[in-house]
Amino acid sequence: MGKRESILESITGQAETCPEKLAIEGQSYSLSYAELIEQVNLTADCLRNSEAEAIGLLLENGPIWVVIDLAAQMVGKVVVPLPLFFSDEQLKHVIDDAGISLLVTDNPVRLSKVVDGLFDEAQPFQNRGLLQAESISLYKRKRPVECNAELRGVGKVTYTSGTTGAPKGVCLSNESIFAVSKALQERTEATADDCHLCLTPLSTLLENIAGIYVPLLAGGKVVVLPSESVGLRGASGLDIKQLFSALITCEASSAILIPQMLLAMVTAIEMGLPKPDKLRFLAVGGAPVSASLLERAAACGLPLFQGYGLSECASVVAVNSPTENRLGSVGKALPHLQVSFSEEGDILVKGPLFKGYLGQEKVEQDCFWETGDVGYQDDDGYLWITGRKKSLFITSFGRNIAPEWLESEFSSHSAIQQIAVFGEGQPWNCAVIVSRQLVTVEGFAKIGQIIEEINERLPDYGQVKQWIAAKEPFSLENGQWTGTARPRREVIFEAYKEEIEQLYLKAE
Repeated sequence: MGKRESILESITGQAETCPEKLAIEGQSYSLSYAELIEQVNLTADCLRNSEAEAIGLLLENGPIWVVIDLAAQMVGKVVVPLPLFFSDEQLKHVIDDAGISLLVTDNPVRLSKVVDGLFDEAQPFQNRGLLQAESISLYKRKRPVECNAELRGVGKVTYTSGTTGAPKGVCLSNESIFAVSKALQERTEATADDCHLCLTPLSTLLENIAGIYVPLLAGGKVVVLPSESVGLRGASGLDIKQLFSALITCEASSAILIPQMLLAMVTAIEMGLPKPDKLRFLAVGGAPVSASLLERAAACGLPLFQGYGLSECASVVAVNSPTENRLGSVGKALPHLQVSFSEEGDILVKGPLFKGYLGQEKVEQDCFWETGDVGYQDDDGYLWITGRKKSLFITSFGRNIAPEWLESEFSSHSAIQQIAVFGEGQPWNCAVIVSRQLVTVEGFAKIGQIIEEINERLPDYGQVKQWIAAKEPFSLENGQWTGTARPRREVIFEAYKEEIEQLYLKAE
């Protein structure tokens, strides 16, 4: 893992050798490596005096997020990122589940509705440094929370929304996080010349690790701007021109995308928008990406590298690299991990994984862990993902279908905003589709034509024969969409159960 043993030691080393080099750039100010460590130390002094064991962060992207995160590591506190896209009910669950005693936020109006008598009134964060000048509020729990033995040795608890409303807390040690960060630095060939622009929330583990820790380990620069400044509006809105402007203005060499963002970028370039020319490494993950979209991205000259991971594996299991990149695969496993497969094709991972879920048994570190994903490894060691085991369905002809595969193919067309595919026990597949166009007679015909075109490149059993126009977009608010841009199929099916059943009844 190199000479240094932690992210903080590495950043401190950078501050000693190149103190004036820019480390963090925000919307209104920047921090050199020397200034970053100074601010981390000042904030650590504040946190050190707190009795809180677990600290919740409900913050927009910005330098403050990074400073508090690193300061908590310095004093051995447990960081619990609170995604802005979580509902109030989910936030309440996380605060209670993790036993959070100290909440840090730049949005006290939002949080005041959640704490509801359990915490004192918000107070400004006083640390004699950067935070004193920021609009950062602290909420302290009125009654101390007993020490939780489950949090011993834990550096971060990241919550995954999964397929149910109550998020699960994934307990990660700082050692596991460092192992992934260091492996990613080497795999992505990150250097001190790199500039990473954070496009996804820092409360997302992948951006936290690959977007912050990796560039800082390499001695590079990180640009952390509020979501709206990079073109993101809420959970699904995107201003692609503003996103391109941000990439070009900060001369970003790397960024992390979810598939919907990649589709928007590719479509914009195909329509004539100039490609940001400083990009060196664009990572894409979070959901399956169709081969056709990957091919279009390559044709546009985008340096795109697909990867795969889970929070339980500290965000990344495998990723392609500039020297080893196989289109359609998710790359080779990181060197500190071992990948194996069950007889049914379940992907198993062994290595420095998570310690377990809060409130459940610990995970054995010397055993292979079942990821819940299905795939295979080719002769050259590249990993291929075919779907989620729990979402696989079997048609009446006995064909196993991974809906993620079909959804990635159909959503690669710009006219299809969202799609969920169904077909359990049926002779053919159907879909619920959110169209980017109004579902008029002409629009309905256009979507039908697009489906026919995509069906031509699919095997017969994978084709979508009928479809339903969604009444509204899949969203976090209606429970039909996850924070990582995946459809909640069970919820969508229940919402359109009668219409889906009618499709099959009419065809009999």
